[in-house]
Amino acid sequence: MSSTGSVQQFFIACIADDARYSISQYQATEVGDKEVVASPWMCVSDDHLASNNFEKLERSINFIHKVTAPVGPSKTRATKKQICYDCSPFGLILQTKTHVFDVTNADCFYVEDRLLVEAVSDGDNNLSGGITMTVRFQVKFIKGTIWKNIIEKMAKAESTQWFQGYARWITNAMNKQGGMKVVSCDSTDDLPQSSTLEQIGPSAKIEFNNEKSFTVLSFKAESFFPIIALVVFAFFMQRLICEVQVLSRSMISLNQQMKSLEQLLKSVLAEKSLRVQNCSD
Repeated sequence: MSSTGSVQQFFIACIADDARYSISQYQATEVGDKEVVASPWMCVSDDHLASNNFEKLERSINFIHKVTAPVGPSKTRATKKQICYDCSPFGLILQTKTHVFDVTNADCFYVEDRLLVEAVSDGDNNLSGGITMTVRFQVKFIKGTIWKNIIEKMAKAESTQWFQGYARWITNAMNKQGGMKVVSCDSTDDLPQSSTLEQIGPSAKIEFNNEKSFTVLSFKAESFFPIIALVVFAFFMQRLICEVQVLSRSMISLNQQMKSLEQLLKSVLAEKSLRVQNCSD
């Protein structure tokens, strides 16, 4: 195999528009997403990448995703906006921003992830020993919300499950495909905030703008039940507050009506008293 084989085969098999093991297929067959539609890749002009014979591509994936939260809608519209930096023969970076639209506080956050695929040397300084995949992701908040900690924990738990499933699925698929193998897969919820994300090969450096850093919280499966309980408790507390507010407004209205009735009775009694006095005279 040539030195460019591993990364190029991964791009053709997993990233390209007609990829056999595309992310769209994984979402539809393994995750259970519905109405998954991916737009074609569009080449974006980038002088720095072009000078190294590399490419920058952009596309979006629209889909309907099942929601497992105990409150709110059972499904939501979602979009993945992706940028692919094809730096063959050394590797590629797939940057994704996932936005959901129909869940509570959907306008407050999105999930950003970066998949780094690197060619592995076969021991003879040839990059044909397979590939390694590393995923980094983080929940980014663009607006304040009192549900930040809950949203962050649930989004990270779902993202971790998504990437672990994808790693198993793509590893099995790639290892079955002749001439290429996945050497290792790794994922972390620590997305670097420096202006330089990765350096691929001797000259290709992918630049990203600095963004405000947010605290990264670890997530354990056994802590998921208290989170659900807290969400359910908060939901019922909100309903209780609304009911109290409605009852309070009803009591105020009833009090005003009682005062009006009292004034009316006083007026009637005063009128009758005046009539009795007139008759006596």
